[in-house]
Amino acid sequence: PTELGMLSNLIELTLVDNTLKGTIPSEIGQITTLVQINLSSNDLTQNIPVEFAMLSKLEVLLVYENSLSGEVPWEVCQLHVEKDFDFEGICSPTFTCDCCQPCF
Repeated sequence: PTELGMLSNLIELTLVDNTLKGTIPSEIGQITTLVQINLSSNDLTQNIPVEFAMLSKLEVLLVYENSLSGEVPWEVCQLHVEKDFDFEGICSPTFTCDCCQPCF
């Protein structure tokens, strides 16, 4: 929902094992105070929104056990390069991250 972007003071977003379906809302990229996002164990599809690159304070992004596909956007990869970003559990056979350590 677009209202997620209005949570301007949120530091941690944890929505683990909530049976969420569909794509990851790009509006999360508007919450520039976020340090940690955990969307693991849902049924999220497609890719990580490129808007996540605006999350300059983000240190941890956990999205394992979803149905993501494609590749981590280059702009989001730069968070890893610049901050030793934790991409733990991000990769799967259908979702890759060429910008960080080998997935498997």
